[in-house]
Order: sequence, then structure tokens, then C-alpha cells
Amino acid sequence: MLNVAMGIADIGNIWSVYMFHRIRQASSYVNSVYLLFGTHGPLPFMCIERMAFFNLTQKYFLLMIGLNRFAAVVLPMSHKWIWTKKNTLWVILIITGFNVVYVVVLEIAGRAFFQVKNNTERTLQCRLENLSLYDFNLQYLSYLPMFVALATCCIFGIIIYKLVENRQKLKNATSYARTTYKIELRLTICVFIHALLLVVDGGTSVLIFFADVRVCVICNLLQIQ
Repeated sequence: MLNVAMGIADIGNIWSVYMFHRIRQASSYVNSVYLLFGTHGPLPFMCIERMAFFNLTQKYFLLMIGLNRFAAVVLPMSHKWIWTKKNTLWVILIITGFNVVYVVVLEIAGRAFFQVKNNTERTLQCRLENLSLYDFNLQYLSYLPMFVALATCCIFGIIIYKLVENRQKLKNATSYARTTYKIELRLTICVFIHALLLVVDGGTSVLIFFADVRVCVICNLLQIQ
């Protein structure tokens, strides 16, 4: 169930990032498409709030999947009653509901709009009318992936250590225990690769963000001089 929710968040995040950020920043020829409904409208909302929703939901689901694998490997006796279908559904609903409330409040208090960059390319920027809220949202989207990356690395470090420790005990184990170990090992490897790719993607996004901010600061200083 968590994997399905994570898959939906992945698709939404990738679609939002590429449609409303990578393509938009690539060329000014697409300005007319993004400004189809004006500077204020559904497209600026999708550029900021929709992207924030899927991005944040994805990171929280990733953390929950890591905790799920942690319970399965480190606490196998408690895993079944902790991660029941009902509890898992509640986790998904709470994360989704929290992020829905966040983006709704963000739009009501900030109101998203498109702003044309003052450069030769005339590319668009997604902004909020409330600059303080805009800065908070950027920091939230930047620091949350860092926290999730750190927490995920710690979680999977413990999981891998436990799997190595359990492997040494398989010599006299039953065939059922060996089969269970192999299943958990494969699941852990799959989730770890997925987590690693998301961490790399999040890290590159943060670097691009800070590089863009640095360029804007330098340009502002040059204009002042």
C-alpha cells in the first residue's frame, strides 16, 4: 500500500518538476503557454503548490517506507501489528491530508503568480505574493530532503547491519527462515536503490536552487552598484 502511494507521489513529482520547472526554465518560447490564464491562475498554483505537495508527500512516504523496512528486519515480531493495513492507510491519509492543508494555506496566505525574469532570456519565475512565506516554502522544500536523506541513511545502515548479522545465523536455520531472509534482502535492496535515487535527485535540486539564488543575489548587487 505504501509502495503504491509512493509510486503516485513519484509520478506527480516528476511530472510537476519537469512540466513546471525544467521546461519553463529552459526557454522563454514557452512563456505564452504558461501565461495562458494570466500571471495569476491555476498554472502558477501548479508550479508552486502542486509541486510542493507531491515533493513533500514523496519524501514523507520515503521515510515511512524506510521505517517499514526497519520494523520488518530489526523488529520482525512487532512488524505485523505495527504495520497493519489499517495503520498503513492511516499513515497515508495523515501525510496526504497534512500536505493538502499545507498547500491550501500556502495559496490562501501567499497566492502564487508568474514573474518574468529581468534578463535577456525573459524566462518565468514562480513566486508568492507573500515573500516571507515564499522563502519559508523554499527552505522547507530544501531542508526536508536533507533531513530525509540523513534519516534514511541511518535507517538503512542499521537494516544492512542487521541483515549481515542475520546472514551469519542462517547456517542452521530452517528453509522458511532462509526464504524470508532472501525476500527481505531483495525488498531492502529495491527500496534502498529507490531511496538513493531520490536522495541524489533531491540533492541536485537543492544545489540548483542555491546556485540560482546566488546568481540572483550577485545580479542584484551589480544592479545596485
